[in-house]
Amino acid sequence: MGFTKKQLFLIFGMLVTGTINTVSKKLQLDCTAFGYYNHSANDTRTEHHFNKPWFQTLLMFLGEVLCLFGYFVIRYRKRKRLEREGTYHQIVSDPNNLGILNTPLFNWYFGLPACCDLLGTTLAGIGLMFVDASIWQMMRGSLIIFAAILSIIFLKRRLFGFHWTGMLCTVIGLALVGTKSVFSGHSSQHTAAQSAIGIALVLAGAFSSACQMIVEETFIKNRGFHPLQAVGMEGLFGSFMMIAIALPAVHFIPGGDLNGSYENFIDAMYQLGDSPLILVNCFLYILSIAFFNYFGLSITRYLSGKFGSNFARHINFVYCKPAVFQRICKLVASFTLATFFPDHENNTVTH
Repeated sequence: MGFTKKQLFLIFGMLVTGTINTVSKKLQLDCTAFGYYNHSANDTRTEHHFNKPWFQTLLMFLGEVLCLFGYFVIRYRKRKRLEREGTYHQIVSDPNNLGILNTPLFNWYFGLPACCDLLGTTLAGIGLMFVDASIWQMMRGSLIIFAAILSIIFLKRRLFGFHWTGMLCTVIGLALVGTKSVFSGHSSQHTAAQSAIGIALVLAGAFSSACQMIVEETFIKNRGFHPLQAVGMEGLFGSFMMIAIALPAVHFIPGGDLNGSYENFIDAMYQLGDSPLILVNCFLYILSIAFFNYFGLSITRYLSGKFGSNFARHINFVYCKPAVFQRICKLVASFTLATFFPDHENNTVTH
């Protein structure tokens, strides 16, 4: 059976937004801007790269928070429809009904996958500093391997022969991509050791994301939460953890960022104010995260019939962003930036 126009639109939308969030994230890391006052340079503002993977994790969570607006719109429309039909009070008063109108907005369960999301996104973001976006995305394919293994252990899922065959092909592909990236001098910007570290971090991030999927399946899926509510509330929990705990911690932990911080949050804000290019890419990243989740959840609804399955959303995340499409989008982005930001080439490093 062929796809409808709406289904094709959703698939294309997920492909585009998924590519944009990877490309815009990499472009942020490639940009340079004047940041906070550098103590080692007589307290002057020096130009340096926007290497802020923890700050990018905050942006990702803010994008997820935007999904709550879609959730509120859907909830409002359903309430109005039931009021017109005269069944609103009957449904709301039924304690056994776990629909969108009966489920409370807040629940501590959302904090569990948010922790996994925080760790997975940050590790993958740090890894992106050392590998190309196309290599990064292909290595993210390891997510399906980790998810399958964890689902066997914790969810008691059964895999068939074609599952194992597909996983074996994935492992072989990942091994070839990783080996080529490390030993063939794929990027002139990084050494073989840096590429290996980057790949290891991406794999660790994929494992954490797989843990997130298992947690969502265990604690979130069967409790009546709307998918947009789950994504939005995970984003809200994650944003709070980033602002209140993670970003202050990495700011004061000693490291190689500006003024001896592991990651200087104040420096990130100064660089945002200095570079419209970084700011535009940050907004693109936030919006692409929000729409990517919407398209992914809609695909899950219309193609698999399992509207509450975050598992399918994550599997789509792996397969719907081929490297060739990222290359095309990066060319389009470069042309656009050259038009609206003529001096952008002096503020970026092309990998």
